[in-house]
Amino acid sequence: MLAILLTLAACLSAATSQVANVELIEQLEHRLDEETTQCIRSTDADPLEVDTLWHTRTYTESSTLKCYLQCMYLKLNYISESGNFASDTIVSSITNATASIVSGCVDQASGAVDGCDKVYQFSSCLTNNNQITIMQIL
Repeated sequence: MLAILLTLAACLSAATSQVANVELIEQLEHRLDEETTQCIRSTDADPLEVDTLWHTRTYTESSTLKCYLQCMYLKLNYISESGNFASDTIVSSITNATASIVSGCVDQASGAVDGCDKVYQFSSCLTNNNQITIMQIL
């Protein structure tokens, strides 16, 4: 979890003080801690693998990591139970996500074999091609 939050801190403006960074990290940790814990438990994802994902933006092919991402997207209302991405919600809540970027990533994920893989491909697209992560939610 700390690695997830450190990723966010790296995205903050250099003008932001260390004290403000620590406070923001603590607020975000509190805000998403329950969801992260629930998703790790429900998908049996490896907590170290989850931390590595957010710290290094390394997407492994682990099926449990893919389902962890789907769980988080569902909890954040970024995807519906039927598998449709909530593009407007994503654009309005993730820094640097534009309708064009989100649309391109939706298209890229459209050939996925299941819901977990679909979210994995979408998230990977946002992160790798556009330097956007789920943790840029403010």
